[in-house]
Amino acid sequence: MHTSSAAAPAQSSTRRHDRGFWLVAYLFTVTMASSTLPTPLYPLYQREDGFGALVVTMVFAVYALGVLAALFLGGHVSDWIGRRRVLALGLVLGIASSATFAASAALPALVAGACCPA
Repeated sequence: MHTSSAAAPAQSSTRRHDRGFWLVAYLFTVTMASSTLPTPLYPLYQREDGFGALVVTMVFAVYALGVLAALFLGGHVSDWIGRRRVLALGLVLGIASSATFAASAALPALVAGACCPA
């Protein structure tokens, strides 16, 4: 009887970790997919809104600089304030970036959305 009572908490803990794993896997997949979604939209913005090649290049360059800044700073900042906080901040910024791209195709919105990729 003693072994069955010890197995019950372990099984409950395993289920909780399984749910946590799938939640993290889902969030990671959605974040990675949404961070690259605007890239194929740039030619559409160029065609529909009359942006020149220079404007589209500038928006994409802002996106690339945002990614580089996140890569260079993310590790150091997470050492200071913790991994979970940096991941949460990254998710919030990714959601804000996606919402900005979805809300408007005006140039300032595209630059603002591109500067904070997840």
